[in-house]
Amino acid sequence: MLDFFRRYQRYFFLVITVVIIISFSFFGTYSTLGSNTWREQVAFKAINGKEVLSMDVDEMALFLATDNEDKTYFGGAWGPNFLNDGVIRNDFLETGMGQELAMAFPNEIREDISKRVAKEKKYSPYVHPQAPFLSVENIWSYFAPQMKGYFVSMQTAQDGLNPDSFNSRISLFLAEKQVPDSTIRNVIRYQEKQYQWIKPDDKLNQTDFSLFGYHTLEDWFGPRFTRLVSEFIINAAILAEKQGYHVSNAEVLTDLVRNTQKSYEQNINNPNLGVTSPEEYLSEQLRRMNMDQAKAVKIWRQVLLFRRYFDDAGANALADTLANQKLHQYAHESANIDLFQLPSHLKLASFKDLQKLEAYLYAATKQNKLDPLALPQQFLEIADISKKYPELVQKRYVLHIAKVDQKTLQSRIGMRELWNWEADDQNWKTLVNQFPILGVKPGTTREERIDALDSLDEKNRKLIDNFSKTAIVKTHPEWILQSLNDAKPVRTIVGLRSQGGKMPISGLNDINRREEFFRLLDDAPIGEAVAADSPLYDYSADEQVHYRIVVLDRAENHEILTYAEASSDDTLDTVLDRILEKYYLANRGKDASLYQDDKKEWKPFKDVRDIVAEQFFQKIITAIADTQKEKSDSKDAKEMGKDQAASLRLYAYVNSIKGELEKGSSKADQHIKDASQKEKDGEAEAQLAPQTNLADQWKIEKSSVTVSRQKPLDNSFDVAEAVSLKQNAWSPLKTPANGNLTFYQMREKGIASSEGVDINSAMAEQVRQVQVLLGSEAQRTLMRHVLNDLKSKDAISLAYLDKPVEERTELDLEPGDLGE
Repeated sequence: MLDFFRRYQRYFFLVITVVIIISFSFFGTYSTLGSNTWREQVAFKAINGKEVLSMDVDEMALFLATDNEDKTYFGGAWGPNFLNDGVIRNDFLETGMGQELAMAFPNEIREDISKRVAKEKKYSPYVHPQAPFLSVENIWSYFAPQMKGYFVSMQTAQDGLNPDSFNSRISLFLAEKQVPDSTIRNVIRYQEKQYQWIKPDDKLNQTDFSLFGYHTLEDWFGPRFTRLVSEFIINAAILAEKQGYHVSNAEVLTDLVRNTQKSYEQNINNPNLGVTSPEEYLSEQLRRMNMDQAKAVKIWRQVLLFRRYFDDAGANALADTLANQKLHQYAHESANIDLFQLPSHLKLASFKDLQKLEAYLYAATKQNKLDPLALPQQFLEIADISKKYPELVQKRYVLHIAKVDQKTLQSRIGMRELWNWEADDQNWKTLVNQFPILGVKPGTTREERIDALDSLDEKNRKLIDNFSKTAIVKTHPEWILQSLNDAKPVRTIVGLRSQGGKMPISGLNDINRREEFFRLLDDAPIGEAVAADSPLYDYSADEQVHYRIVVLDRAENHEILTYAEASSDDTLDTVLDRILEKYYLANRGKDASLYQDDKKEWKPFKDVRDIVAEQFFQKIITAIADTQKEKSDSKDAKEMGKDQAASLRLYAYVNSIKGELEKGSSKADQHIKDASQKEKDGEAEAQLAPQTNLADQWKIEKSSVTVSRQKPLDNSFDVAEAVSLKQNAWSPLKTPANGNLTFYQMREKGIASSEGVDINSAMAEQVRQVQVLLGSEAQRTLMRHVLNDLKSKDAISLAYLDKPVEERTELDLEPGDLGE
């Protein structure tokens, strides 16, 4: 057999050689003729009539579909094209040119966008299965609050190519980079650890937090959009050259190398990089895109021509600095004024505020019967007030208070000590008397008592243990004394009253206990360490909290509370109800129909309190309405709301002060105080400051302030009115709904300066921002003109993509054409 092959091997070689040559000749030629037919077909005719092949459009689309920011976003992994520094993102989407292009050719991308809209409507952002408050939307609200609005706009849009909807798509695409997938995952993991009851989500590491599962620009806008951009850039490059723009291949290569170097430095520490120099980095990127350097240079040259064409249009839109100067001057125009306003405690914003003020005046002052709106300057005797309204009388003290709560001492008690105490014969009897449930089971022996305790439910066992711990602490008074020795005393200024008010010591709700405590404070030596035999050495009013109290100072006599002090808690509510109830009992017979039920029985006061209040304060409301008739004859007491009347309660008082000031009368000075001077509260000294004249609490406050349009006093302050006033002119009296009656005198005008801010730099920044806005608008205007020319000459077309799938090679297929 072998001899046969050796003998005729020369013929075998000849036959095989002929067959191979014929096969390669035929099939090789066939492949050359047919493999690239579709890729080399004409995609469209450019604006100059030049035919552009589909492969040129697709290669540029491939080059522009991803960029260096995508590479950073994906942790430096291979795939995104770092040679692209963000053409579509920066030059089209951020400037608004992308929306102009989409709105000009909606039919070319409608199918891609419609598919995505259908998918997006079904999408729900991640919510933690154990804690709904751990969600992507909550993270958005912290890192990028605007994303929720864009997201809702996209999901609710019926047409994805509606201008608002498409703009939301662009905005959401750009904003998502502020909250990448890794940030969301890390935030949720961190928040999981803050709550021990939350079970970590095992699927968190596998969850894709990218919105809608989109990762690239083509995921968001579809492959047709990138080809639409590519065709526009090709046409724009032709127009740029026609206008005389020129970019050399050397410039293009330099720009690509710069992009390469930047990306290489960003990813040099990536263990998966696999290259050792920027040159290798560039070569590997081109190899992965199946593209040589010449092709990359050709594509990027067209991009740079497009950029120069449109960048020059933006740069030529000059911002008028004079307009910015005028705007800056207008925005920072200021007025130095002397502001007069009510102190905060006299700003009456509601009918309830009015009632409390009138209750204070009724209970503590000598009211002017001829003028119900006057603020009395004289007050009743303290003794008389104490009899009817003891809540309004106080005595002030400066105290050093050390505090120990028995509950903190219970931590010293170990479980063995607790069980031993509870199982003791004598203590067991105490527990059975206090908690009869323990007597159900036998408790003769220690073991039986322990069993009885162990058989209890958790609630009862906890009650018994707490009772036992309290009893054990009482058997160790040395613990309390030692803790008081170690406790740091706190200096406290207090105003103590026989009824009402906040007490610095717990357990003083009973009036007798209060009076006893007051006597101890009054008998204690001032400024001396409390003696060990003094009741204040270890004082407790409730047998739960213990105090050591040193009296540093005390007032000589009792004092009447100011209105601000009385309104700081529920004191005036109590006084007001007492006044109204007394009025109700005395006057309900005058209009029985309002106060009797169907059985002709008097209704409880609480059920008719609001009606009683309206009747009791009707006189004051009428007087308030009368003060407003000079301003408008259409207002009367019936038409004026109760809250509105409250806000105007002090109008007549403040207006009279304003009138005296305008006349230059010295009488006004007695009703004004400098707001910058703080009253001494005694906190800096061990001694109490004497109480100021009670009539001083009605004084309005004066302050010198500078207002501007950048920094008005508040939203209601009219800066334009202020800067329009002449020097020394007076403003009208302002009557906002919050009761903050104010007026001011103009001192001088000026230009407000921001502390620490260079005004020239600020103006330059404003000019730069205006330049950016005008530049973007100029680019969009140029683009509209270019688009009109392109559409008129059919210089943009995606019809080549509509070729039947079976006529394309596998490399030409769009994403999704091959199915699963």
